[in-house]
Amino acid sequence: MEESGARSKQQDEHPIASSDLFDLAEWELVCAELSLSERQADIVARIISGKSDQAIAHALGISTPTVRAHLHRVFESLKVNDRVSLLVQVFRTLRNLDRV
Repeated sequence: MEESGARSKQQDEHPIASSDLFDLAEWELVCAELSLSERQADIVARIISGKSDQAIAHALGISTPTVRAHLHRVFESLKVNDRVSLLVQVFRTLRNLDRV
């Protein structure tokens, strides 16, 4: 029983909250600017944290193909082809928000 409580706590902790790259307010602005849904934002945050599709699926309680489907839609909407390009787009968006 203790293990499921630990997993629940892990699921509740937002990956950006433990990141040195963004604070939560910046992250919310970036997600809004990129028009990411809440689920897409959860997945992208975990990609930023270096998680695999399988680890993301486990953390969010969804299947790996579902993670890949969400990621595919993110790639299409942002007109990027891979995770590196996605990360570049996220950080460019952050930089542009800092300039405003």
